[in-house]
Amino acid sequence: MISEALVIPAETPSSCAIQAWARDVIAARPPVPAMASLAEDRYWLTDLIDDFRDDRSPAELRAIACKLYPLVCNFVLKTRGQWLGSGKTLPRLVERAAPDLSLLLEAAFEAFFKTGDRSAVLNVLQRILEPFGGELFHGFRSDAPVSFRCTVSEVPWMRA
Repeated sequence: MISEALVIPAETPSSCAIQAWARDVIAARPPVPAMASLAEDRYWLTDLIDDFRDDRSPAELRAIACKLYPLVCNFVLKTRGQWLGSGKTLPRLVERAAPDLSLLLEAAFEAFFKTGDRSAVLNVLQRILEPFGGELFHGFRSDAPVSFRCTVSEVPWMRA
């Protein structure tokens, strides 16, 4: 927003400098993450995909799809060295980063929301995850940082 904003009431040397800085940051782009660092993303996507495959009510499936869409879009962006996004900007960002996948994602989610057919969504998700090792459940482990941990004596109901 800063890089494209209309400055009100008028541009100043400071506002021009801030906008130039924001444009430079955006142009620099984040690095494409190492394969190992994508494990957590793959795990959470797999968790939602697994729920999406299950026999669930239409309301639950819509809720899962609504959570799945931004996660998969940001995975596409991350794996292409692009800045992440949210809300209404996601389709536009994915379209710029991966036009072919953007079309498939949009068609798949549109088909699901119109008909309830999950197959296109599941197919495109498999296609997106496959180059990065596919779905991930078994063997995934994510330990809490040491600073988040406490001893048994610090947990009231576990005290001896």
